[in-house]
Amino acid sequence: MAYSSTLGNDSGHVGQGIGELFAVSRIGDERWRSCHVDPKGGRMYGGALAAQLLAAAGATVQQGVQVSNVDLRFVRPADGGQPVDYRVEDVYDGASSALRRVTAIQGGTTVAIGAAGFHTPREGWTHGVRQVPESPNTLPRTGTPHRSRAVTSDEFDIRFYDERDDQGLVRRLWFRSTNPPVGPTRYVDECALLYVSDLYFFEPMCLEHGLAGDDRWLRYATTQHSVWFHRPAKVDDWAVIESRSPALRGGRGLVVGDIYTAEGCPIATVVQEAVVWSVHN
Repeated sequence: MAYSSTLGNDSGHVGQGIGELFAVSRIGDERWRSCHVDPKGGRMYGGALAAQLLAAAGATVQQGVQVSNVDLRFVRPADGGQPVDYRVEDVYDGASSALRRVTAIQGGTTVAIGAAGFHTPREGWTHGVRQVPESPNTLPRTGTPHRSRAVTSDEFDIRFYDERDDQGLVRRLWFRSTNPPVGPTRYVDECALLYVSDLYFFEPMCLEHGLAGDDRWLRYATTQHSVWFHRPAKVDDWAVIESRSPALRGGRGLVVGDIYTAEGCPIATVVQEAVVWSVHN
């Protein structure tokens, strides 16, 4: 592997602000450790695991390649108050692509497994540009759908709304970082996009049934979170996540989302599987 030996400043962090949330530092051959912990502890935010996984995997690939996809399968809850170690395995390095397998470990126990793919862009056909429904500047600054310690108004300007069309319920969540994410990591914007992409992303499957993600008797757990990147991200510019739930049955459901720029250019596609249940059942 072609390691990047430095992934932060003297404090070991990728940068300031949101960059600190997914900072990792090398602790050995093929091993990296998260630099940020939540002093309040509690269940670790899945978007942080995904972003840290990419930060670790991205430090091991050659210069010039772009992120193509990140897939994360959650095995068991991680404690946000403790660091997570990431073991990166070099699966493939080709002329135009690379693949890394990553295992997230906390306290000697696997909490997630995943993979990150990279590719070298080449000239070719392009499609996918669409018309966005509105300008984010016309929307009120709502903040996150529900209270969140993971994503705050100091870090992101978030404006969202839910509506129904002929295909069912759709959530449109506009976001941009209040400051450009900084740090020497090559994929700081992609890490930041991964971080915010998990923000109540499961909720459309609940809203289809008149439920909300913060209902006290509702329980949920994300089992898989996958993102395909169509172009490099730039999270200090406006982008919108448009998400729907195509299916929910037997307590297991799926949410699919597309992320676009304010000009309608596709940035990424997100697919998440989650289990939801009621404590009354």
